[in-house]
Amino acid sequence: MMKKRLSLIVLLMVFLLAATVPGFGAEYTAKKPLKLQLESFTPVGTPPGKIFHHIFDGLKEATGGIVVPVYHEAGVMGKPSETLERVQSGLVDVGVLVAGYFPGVFPMVEVFELPVHYPDGTYGARAWVEMYKKGYFDKDFKDIKVITAYMIGPYQLLSRKPIRSVEDLKGMKLRGPTDMFRRIDERVGAVPVQLAGPELFTAMDKDIIDATWAVWEMSFAFKLQEPTKYILKTQTSTSTHILAMNPNTWEKLPQVAKDYLDDNFEKHMLAAGDYWQKPNAHFYEVLKKDPKIEEIIWSDAEFAKFDALLAPIFDQWIEDREKQGYKAKQAVDDLYQILVGLGVKAPFAKR
Repeated sequence: MMKKRLSLIVLLMVFLLAATVPGFGAEYTAKKPLKLQLESFTPVGTPPGKIFHHIFDGLKEATGGIVVPVYHEAGVMGKPSETLERVQSGLVDVGVLVAGYFPGVFPMVEVFELPVHYPDGTYGARAWVEMYKKGYFDKDFKDIKVITAYMIGPYQLLSRKPIRSVEDLKGMKLRGPTDMFRRIDERVGAVPVQLAGPELFTAMDKDIIDATWAVWEMSFAFKLQEPTKYILKTQTSTSTHILAMNPNTWEKLPQVAKDYLDDNFEKHMLAAGDYWQKPNAHFYEVLKKDPKIEEIIWSDAEFAKFDALLAPIFDQWIEDREKQGYKAKQAVDDLYQILVGLGVKAPFAKR
């Protein structure tokens, strides 16, 4: 009799748990789907949003409508520097994180932001795949479920003032998105200014900054073509985006959804590179054709001076990360070899 009563109590508890805890024992259907709240800080139609739709519209199709994406784009959920907090709290299920906006949270991901010369974002995408497989980012990602990660392409300079030599950078108020760009700015004698993408138009238009590091596509996304007077193609460093899912959300997903995301993980990384490369190439041509914008082209000798100033950043970064217990030197060596293997002749500002 006692055992029967205990069994009934256990069954009642399970029933109440299934009724009150999201995802516990839930049976999602196309008529009663699991709705995922997705956040991106960039304007609708820009590469992060297209990557979002590519992955999660595909997820909806793969699950037969059992999992449905709900998109919150153009920063409507709040500041991009607070996206990780919203993901971890469960306010949103998935968010686009700019890794460098969260100092100390993704220390090894920063390897991609070193003064590396990437030909374009597709090389970065392939490097991401290989570095990820080696496990360098396992600690960085221990508190989130990574849906995909990618770099947005090599950074260039968009300026209000001419930058005809490395010396012209001295004293300039130069915006960068992350701490790595602070180091780069300091090495060339510029005054570092850290701003998020949505703040750039006003900063340039009001002469709060003299120039900004940016990929070409940002001239469209954040309307930077209007205040820009000069462009300089540097192909130096990058920013990394991480599509981070709340681990509790991952546990709620039906197995078919998990299989779709896991099985296509590498494919999505490579697709992200294409989504960035095409608009970057397009808007470079748009900027070059703008009659009010002058393209400045540095000589090889000028770039050699530029690289010589940036080279010490590698050793300092390695030293800092090694002290924290990371295999930083091996990671840098592997990234170099991967890029050389992809056909990049001189990927680093040293070597």
